Amino acid sequence: MIEVYVDGSCPNNQADGLQPTAYGFIVFKDGEEIYREGNPGELGTNNTAEYAAIINALEWLVQNCLSAEQIVIYSDSQLIVNQINGTYMVNSENLFPLWHHAILLLNDFEPGQVKVIWVPRERNLAHELAESSFVSW
Repeated sequence: MIEVYVDGSCPNNQADGLQPTAYGFIVFKDGEEIYREGNPGELGTNNTAEYAAIINALEWLVQNCLSAEQIVIYSDSQLIVNQINGTYMVNSENLFPLWHHAILLLNDFEPGQVKVIWVPRERNLAHELAESSFVSW
């Protein structure tokens, strides 16, 4: 079983316009950490940073031949989890291309093989990694 914790960060999320972002994800296989990645993101919002985390995690899983495993992705973003799971529509023009990219990546996996689940921020193991990856522009 593969477990992936993802998080995006935009520390100045309440400011007008696009802001510097960061993302992080940590991959566990059978309970053992096998990879972690944290990087500054592009100018955006907290939601675009959350999508960057999921997209980069999915790309890493495919590139590292883990697309045949059962996978659970944990995110503390209710919006992103519900959009990817099809519970919410994507109404934002900024988020639609990111959502679409994530859905295309999920097509590399068998149906039902990847579960995306919401967790509270305090249980998201990638939260501190995303926060520490932030670089001020």
